[in-house]
Amino acid sequence: MKDFNLMDFFTKPITLYRGVGLDEALKSCKKGHLVHYSKDPMSMDWEVIEYSLGDEASEMSDEELGEYIFNLIPWRPVTQGINLTSDLENAMGYSDIVLEVNVTGEYAEFSDVHYFAKEPNECLVTTVYYKNKEYSKEEFLSFFEN
Repeated sequence: MKDFNLMDFFTKPITLYRGVGLDEALKSCKKGHLVHYSKDPMSMDWEVIEYSLGDEASEMSDEELGEYIFNLIPWRPVTQGINLTSDLENAMGYSDIVLEVNVTGEYAEFSDVHYFAKEPNECLVTTVYYKNKEYSKEEFLSFFEN
């Protein structure tokens, strides 16, 4: 299993992706940042996080896995957050709409492609991919408002 230390927690801007539904995409484009918020983000995205840890996670008990994951998150308490990926093709496989975001705040890296950002409002929407075509936020909003 990958060893983590404080250097694994990043705050430098990074470009990542999130597959979303139409309502979340429209709201996020209007606000300029992701609007996703969960009171219990870990449970909603647990399978994705567990998958990102690889085969070694399958050898851990639920309690060990929970403790390991919560040790990866640099902020306490974990009351909000959002799963993201650095793999655009993977995100497109989950949704017709993928938001490209620049994360400007805290995030943790779970694998080469799986990330967890602390604040949705620090995930600034830059580009929208809809059915494999690239749009600016403004073009996307115009497309659906007309």
